[in-house]
Amino acid sequence: MESLLVEKQKKMEEYTGLKLYPTYSYWRLYTYGSNLLKHKDRHSCEISVSVCIDNDGPKWPIFIEGKAIDLEPGDAVIYLGCELKHWREDFTGDWQSQVFLHYVDQEGDYADLKLDKRVMLADPPGVEIEINEH
Repeated sequence: MESLLVEKQKKMEEYTGLKLYPTYSYWRLYTYGSNLLKHKDRHSCEISVSVCIDNDGPKWPIFIEGKAIDLEPGDAVIYLGCELKHWREDFTGDWQSQVFLHYVDQEGDYADLKLDKRVMLADPPGVEIEINEH
């Protein structure tokens, strides 16, 4: 998903009108009964994208500030993850695959969260990497 995060950065900059830094991404498979409690994200999710990869058919809207948004496979929604409350109600299907891509504004308050403070993409948080320069 980190490759997708980088691949879609230019398109995200076009959509938002901002110069962005990637922070992090993840993929998740939701199953029957899954939900997402109403919340705002941490600051590394200043500009967030939720993408429906595929599902077994039933609609499962994401609610952003009370507005229900249905995503078909291949659809995405861009939103301000740390400003807008978002959630999902109980999932009634068997499975839905989602990917989440997160960015911060290069000129914004959270620019220091570039790469989610990692050394490089795909570097697990909290793991120090020693680089020998010889």
